[in-house]
Amino acid sequence: MSGRGGTRTIRSRETSVTNAFVQSILPDSRPDPEEERAVLAFFGQRTEQRLCVYCGAPGGTWDHLYAYVKDKRPSGYINSAWNRVPACSDCNSAKGSKHWRDFLRSGSKKSPRGRGCVDMEERIAKLEAFEGLGRLRALDIEALAPADIWESYWRKRDAIEAMLKEADLESRELRRRIQEALDRSVANDPA
Repeated sequence: MSGRGGTRTIRSRETSVTNAFVQSILPDSRPDPEEERAVLAFFGQRTEQRLCVYCGAPGGTWDHLYAYVKDKRPSGYINSAWNRVPACSDCNSAKGSKHWRDFLRSGSKKSPRGRGCVDMEERIAKLEAFEGLGRLRALDIEALAPADIWESYWRKRDAIEAMLKEADLESRELRRRIQEALDRSVANDPA
């Protein structure tokens, strides 16, 4: 179901299905606290006073600089301290799986530039320097298992998405019939 006032669809959950398929194969790793502090120190911050690296607002979340998922497959980036940066919830949500540089340069109304932040080139330079530390590397995840296992795994995800599409069509018909019944009952209500 989509949120707040939009047309509700089952297919809006496809991203969640893909994320579940990718996240379920990645080891459950928690970033080392010392490395987390090193990341914060690089940005001139402390654990108790984090600021969003994208816009400068108080940063109560951590954002994956590089998303786990790219083109419905594992990107190769994992949940390491060197793939996480402090972020505010607005930027974390608005960035989604976009490349951080594209997000910062974007003029969309939810991006930092779109919200009036003016020091984007400085922020980009700092994030480029962070990447330049060489601690952030993608793994070739699909090389770690035989191709036939991957193909079988992704076919299952595709089958679930196909079922979501079918169910979405049926849900529209059911919703239409329910709405018609409600409209009739209101029209026949003597009150």
